[in-house]
Amino acid sequence: MASGDGLLNRLFGCGHRKTGRPITPVHKASEPAITYVVCLDCGQQFHYDTVQMRIGARVSKAADR
Repeated sequence: MASGDGLLNRLFGCGHRKTGRPITPVHKASEPAITYVVCLDCGQQFHYDTVQMRIGARVSKAADR
């Protein structure tokens, strides 16, 4: 089930083991760039540290513009 709202996902959660490549969208010079990855199973976005090459905290809804 690919939906983030599926019954099994609500009961057990998603392990976020399958993610896409890191994405850094084009942005205005006045705004900081946010690099993130997307879980291919549930669609949640997570910050990505390009220096340590690690997934970080979930991207808040306010940053999803």
